[in-house]
Amino acid sequence: MISLLVDESFAFDYLSILKVKELNCSGLQPKENYKKCLSHLQERIPKSEFDKVLSSEEYEGMITTNGKVFLIIEEARKREIPAKVVDDLNNERYFLRKKLQKKFFTGCHQTETKTIDE
Repeated sequence: MISLLVDESFAFDYLSILKVKELNCSGLQPKENYKKCLSHLQERIPKSEFDKVLSSEEYEGMITTNGKVFLIIEEARKREIPAKVVDDLNNERYFLRKKLQKKFFTGCHQTETKTIDE
């Protein structure tokens, strides 16, 4: 296994992706992947702060948006979907990560930057 150095918001975005897969995919593997990641993050972030993030509207927004991404990708497998739809959802994910990072981890540097034409 490889460990990567990512900012907190990216880690919670990844956790929310695993949550979406846990909710939408059958089998034991998606549940195990989510539990392992959850445990890994819990070991590194103080419990009170971790619980605040998990119960926040920002994290819920990540789950919702990643659920949309999951569904649009499944739909794209069946028919043609404009690339702009996927790009817009990925931009939404980016802005949610920025919002979460700013709210809960203000003293930490966000590792990802993005230029978006609006």
